[in-house]
Amino acid sequence: MIHTVGTLSGGVSSWGACRRWIDTHGPDGMILLFTDVGGDGTNPYVGEDPDTLRFRDEAAANLGVPLINLRDGRDIWDVFREKRWIGNSQLAHCSWELKTKPAREWMDANALSSARVIVGIDVTASTACQPSKNAGHPMRPSRRWPNGSRRCGNHSCGGS
Repeated sequence: MIHTVGTLSGGVSSWGACRRWIDTHGPDGMILLFTDVGGDGTNPYVGEDPDTLRFRDEAAANLGVPLINLRDGRDIWDVFREKRWIGNSQLAHCSWELKTKPAREWMDANALSSARVIVGIDVTASTACQPSKNAGHPMRPSRRWPNGSRRCGNHSCGGS
């Protein structure tokens, strides 16, 4: 039974958040979820950087829990054509379509509705805080931030 989903982004913060959870609570009932934007895999100029994929595999091996890789089959250019709008820093519809939406659909189908989701966001990633805060789920940090609070401390994402 899956009760904890660790979202791996290919960065050290997501690995660190999952590592901390496993070290504190153990690996039972946990899986790792990675969403790949590589489309159908035929275009070498879109998708995840090979080093991101290397880190993902090494991180999963280090954590010792099952890794689920999701790939929608579309790449960012497919989404841009469908939406008739090129994504930018203000509108990241490719992130929603290729990462968030597939991850949510997988979790809805495969994890308990009460499953906790481990997200590793670096305190300097103020733009990453806002979407998580408004994602439709209450999110609470599982640990204290370096500033001692339970918030990231960045005013742009609601920190104190």
